[in-house]
Amino acid sequence: GDKNQLEAMDELVKQFSDVDPASMAFRYPTNNDGKPFLEGITHINLRKVSEIIEKMATVLEGSSAGISEYLQCKYEMQSEGY
Repeated sequence: GDKNQLEAMDELVKQFSDVDPASMAFRYPTNNDGKPFLEGITHINLRKVSEIIEKMATVLEGSSAGISEYLQCKYEMQSEGY
């Protein structure tokens, strides 16, 4: 894969992790104590988040397809005795 693409993915994951390290804030409005997870954040641009997630999904799907193809070739070679 493209090293720049992987570095961009790493940076995006870090940004999500910085905002929501336990992956709870985007699923629940408050914690167990009733405090808001995203205190101070009044707006989230869901269109932009969706665009970013879509780009990340494309990279991950491509990576998955590449790994699957590699493994298929490996298994075929092993079954043929190479």
